[in-house]
This record gives sequence, C-alpha cells and structure tokens, in this order.
Amino acid sequence: MKPRGEVFVDDNPVGRIPPLTRIEVVPGRHKLTIRNPGSRPYEVSFEVAAGQRITFAHTFVAQPPPKADFWRDLRKRFGS
Repeated sequence: MKPRGEVFVDDNPVGRIPPLTRIEVVPGRHKLTIRNPGSRPYEVSFEVAAGQRITFAHTFVAQPPPKADFWRDLRKRFGS
C-alpha cells in the first residue's frame, strides 16, 4: 500500500502499513479497510479458506480539494 495507512479487519484495528505486511485471520468472510488521511478508504470484502493466502495491493490517490465557488466566497467576504 502506498502511502501508509491504518489497517482494520472486520472494523478492528490491526496495525499500520508499513511496517505491517501480513495479517492472519480465521477462515471465513472478512472486510479489510485501510484508511489514509486525505484519501477515500480502501475497502474490500473477501473470503478465505484454511491455509489460503490472499494478497491486496492499492495506491492511495489524494482527493482533489473541494471546488471553490468564487462568487459565493466573494459574497461571504464582503457581506452581500
């Protein structure tokens, strides 16, 4: 994962990437969430069998700043 992020499995915190590179979960259905400030969370549901390994890769892209409204901001500034 690039850049770093806080990792959650089934909404429980499990660490930070990096340095976290491996997470062990019990067989069954799970939800992986990775949060990075300034980006939308990466969320994926997956099902894992006993002894199975799954790899996830994701690159966070910064969210563009909210589009400014020139006229609204001008009216706020000058009280119209």
